[in-house]
Amino acid sequence: MGGGFEPVWARDGTALFYNVFSESTQIVSVYRVRVSEGGHDLQFGHPVKLFEGDYGASNVGRGWDVAPDGRFLLDKPATPDGWKNYYDQIYPRRLRVDLGGVPRLMAEAEKRP
Repeated sequence: MGGGFEPVWARDGTALFYNVFSESTQIVSVYRVRVSEGGHDLQFGHPVKLFEGDYGASNVGRGWDVAPDGRFLLDKPATPDGWKNYYDQIYPRRLRVDLGGVPRLMAEAEKRP
């Protein structure tokens, strides 16, 4: 294994998790390495691939974490259709502005001292 990115310690300190991004497939693989004490040094086991997928490789900063119970929280980018559906839900396709009352309100405001 040639190394990885975004290392995260297991909460109990017995393992180190990291990810490896493949430029060719655009897939992130998540690995675990067991860690133990051996005298004055740390002993590292062999890397074990836990899973892989399309997980936030374009994020700035760390896009994942490991919970105390060992579950993973990962940022998964939306598909282009997913983004469209998201924006369609939060932004209306049409915006109706009724300016009929604005000139009347402005005229009334000018009358006031």
